[in-house]
Amino acid sequence: MKNKKILLIDDERDFVRIMKKKIESWGYDFSSANGGVSGIKVLAKVKPDLIVLDLIMSEMDGLTTLKEIRKINKKIPVIMLTSHKGFDLIKEAEDLGVTAYVFKMNIDPNLRSLITGALK
Repeated sequence: MKNKKILLIDDERDFVRIMKKKIESWGYDFSSANGGVSGIKVLAKVKPDLIVLDLIMSEMDGLTTLKEIRKINKKIPVIMLTSHKGFDLIKEAEDLGVTAYVFKMNIDPNLRSLITGALK
């Protein structure tokens, strides 16, 4: 069986490096993009099964990136990551069809199970 493809869109290189090791150790193929603009380009090339998307990025924030993703693919599961706890941002992400919302400080116990559930 072919491994499912996960695309991580995040502008923090150290975080991407750590997540690459984790996601690959869980048995998924991993691709990444350094920010939203790059993420939209990689999405078209890689055709991932799921996207893990950072909310706060410098070039294009996660909500703007999510809007662009939804123009391309309305159904792809997207798990939003952030260290921000603003309810308005969470609500807007939910309105755009985000699959789940994970705080970066709680990523270890939550992300793997959310990925598994979203890909079923």
